Amino acid sequence: MISKIQMRLKNIWPLIAIAAFAGIGMFFGEAFIDMFAFKKTIVLEFPYYRLVTGHLTHSNVNHYLLNMMGLVVIILLFFEYFSAKNQYILFLVGSISISLLMVFFYEKETYLGMSAYLHFLFAWSVIVDMQSKRKTTYILLAGLIIKIVYELGFYQAGTTEALIGISVATESHAIGSMLGLVAGLITLTLSRQKNRQINNAT
Repeated sequence: MISKIQMRLKNIWPLIAIAAFAGIGMFFGEAFIDMFAFKKTIVLEFPYYRLVTGHLTHSNVNHYLLNMMGLVVIILLFFEYFSAKNQYILFLVGSISISLLMVFFYEKETYLGMSAYLHFLFAWSVIVDMQSKRKTTYILLAGLIIKIVYELGFYQAGTTEALIGISVATESHAIGSMLGLVAGLITLTLSRQKNRQINNAT
């Protein structure tokens, strides 16, 4: 029991690190955004760190809190798949791959927030969770697909924009979800291959 609690506490550190870095931005405001936000023209010129830090910048406190709540919910829903190590790996792979695609397929110059990465993380989690054969997994996957289709085809600006102070980056949600699904399928395939090798060896 104690060891399980210790393991859970250990796995919380990446979450705390991400929240802390993003939270620092709330104290520095525009200066933090200017230094770390994802901006297409600037990224193409050289400061590649923005491919990662861009997902940790937020327009205001409401924006920050909404994203942190989303991150916590995903971690809690799929806790068994998040070791400390793979949380860092997922964040780096997810943020960099999303940013690279946004350079070419995101219409706006600047992107703020973690919503694209949250969609990546949720999509990855749902696909990996298919090995559990829980019916709720397929419901969550269907919900994600419906959400993306709705946002791309029918979404209209409203309450969320007023709350966070910027427009909702619906294209980034689609990019994050697509990459998350691909990453999840790769992870699931590798996991099944590993399990088969273990079974064959025994």
